[in-house]
Amino acid sequence: MLLSCASKVRLHFKIFKNKYYSNTENATTFMYLLSSSHNNIKHSIAFLGIVFTVSWSALFLAWSDGVRDIHNTNHWAFSIYVASPAITAIVFTILFKRSQWKKELGFNITPNIWWLYAFTVPVILAISSGMINMLLDGQNPLNANELAGRLASSRNEEAIEPWSYLQSTVSSISMLVVGQTILFTLTEELGWRDYLYSRWRVYGFLYYSLAIGLIWGIWHWPMIWLFGLNYPENRLLGLIIFPCFTVLISIFVTLMRDRGQS
Repeated sequence: MLLSCASKVRLHFKIFKNKYYSNTENATTFMYLLSSSHNNIKHSIAFLGIVFTVSWSALFLAWSDGVRDIHNTNHWAFSIYVASPAITAIVFTILFKRSQWKKELGFNITPNIWWLYAFTVPVILAISSGMINMLLDGQNPLNANELAGRLASSRNEEAIEPWSYLQSTVSSISMLVVGQTILFTLTEELGWRDYLYSRWRVYGFLYYSLAIGLIWGIWHWPMIWLFGLNYPENRLLGLIIFPCFTVLISIFVTLMRDRGQS
């Protein structure tokens, strides 16, 4: 994907050069843009190299230390894994683009309607997906007893009082969604949707979405293979399915990033 983006950049600059290179001022502009493009590619490769090396090494060390439970989030390795994109993005910004740190890290606290969409659409999709799965299994998602039973089964719990269980579960899930949104925004997304966004978005919506989605999915490979993330019984299949899922999700997230400006 990086090679495709680089080829696209070279093509644009070739057209630019043929059209404007005869003028000295335009030639200077051309050389500046060419230099900036090369720096972006070099910084992107270095960024990804460091992120993957640090985060994957942490997970392999955790595995060698005997960790097998994906829910053992107190282990230091998982903290390093999740935080590595953000830490690397901040360090690179300080080193190379300190004066433009707000742009590089997507710092914008002016909300718009797309922020609301970014929070609500995933929740609606998740609820809809769960209801569809229940219908396919022959259950009624509007029946409190069946819905509570389904949720309790997925969490290895028992729903004695369906309505009370549903209320407490919805409350805890809502807090979890908010917490994870903040966590991921300040950790891995700071690298994928902010640092790399400022470098790759110029290559086009589709190029950026596909590239980030693929990298995002591959980055999770050790979590899937070693710890069974999302696919505890079909880990090999998960290595294939998860990147496809992240590519599709990336298209939506890029749209939210474009419109939300943050």
